[in-house]
Amino acid sequence: MSNVYQKEVLGIIRGGRWTFARHMVFEDLFFTPDRVFVARVATGAPWYAPTEIDIAKSLYNVSYKLKKSEKGYLELPLGDVLKADKNNYAISNSEIIKVELKKFGRGSFINITTNKKTQKWFTLGLIPEKKDVKLEDYENILRQAFPDKLVS
Repeated sequence: MSNVYQKEVLGIIRGGRWTFARHMVFEDLFFTPDRVFVARVATGAPWYAPTEIDIAKSLYNVSYKLKKSEKGYLELPLGDVLKADKNNYAISNSEIIKVELKKFGRGSFINITTNKKTQKWFTLGLIPEKKDVKLEDYENILRQAFPDKLVS
């Protein structure tokens, strides 16, 4: 059976954001040519970092076993990613007005603005994992997904 959401994944950026209760939400942002899929990985206190077990429980366990390799993670059916957690969702590129990539100290922020709201994440790395991620690494992914909407 074909997966209507399966598109080429241009890149995955792990992001974090604060909730209203001052907890952290860790999410993976799957960028495709026509959507951004937001998949919750873990939640916790500000000093908390998601573990492999948290990730396995939240994102991978849909109807298949944990994929061990990062390449497998890139090939997850995006329809299944959406179903993995009630908090997962997709944003169509047609809804997106502007995407901002901002440097902040040694880190960076991604802001995605739609007609309804602006969502903000601070960047925590790339999937597959890469050492010494630079702003340009994030920009390369975002530029492919949003050639005319990226502001940096």
